[in-house]
Amino acid sequence: MMIKNLVADSLLWLPSLTYRGTELQMMPMPMTDMWVWLLLIAAIVIVGVTLAVYFSTRPRQIASPTAHVQTPPPTPIAENPNTATIAEEVEKPVTKSAQLKRALEIVRPTINDDERRVVNEIVKAGGEILQSDLPERTDFSKATVSKLIKSLETMGVVSREKHKWTYWVKISEKLISRTKNA
Repeated sequence: MMIKNLVADSLLWLPSLTYRGTELQMMPMPMTDMWVWLLLIAAIVIVGVTLAVYFSTRPRQIASPTAHVQTPPPTPIAENPNTATIAEEVEKPVTKSAQLKRALEIVRPTINDDERRVVNEIVKAGGEILQSDLPERTDFSKATVSKLIKSLETMGVVSREKHKWTYWVKISEKLISRTKNA
């Protein structure tokens, strides 16, 4: 009999329990814990959508299919001594990389070390690069790269063209034409 009264008293006592000031109800989890989970799921969805938009709008750098193929060096033809003099008279075509290196040598005394690092990376990229790729390659901040590019642009070393949310930075055509004349 005493056990029956004890069980009955305990069952009457259970509904009057409180959880943080509210009466305990038969819910699978408290309401405050449910909000935490909903906020966590919302944050994961927002991060996922942001990454999807970022990777879908980022410009891709595609390697050329022949980049890994090595061409054999040309064999010199020295059978006839007269052919060597004819070949010397004909101007050899100057490659773009040689022009860029000459342009870099022309402006080297007029630019500081930080500007030189930026110009070197542009030359390594073939004379043009996205401004958004330069901070990663030079270990400068975006603001520093922007200031350096603006400085180089006012000196006439590089030119910028708007491209989506960034700029294409190119070695100036005027500078390259000066290397052809020099």
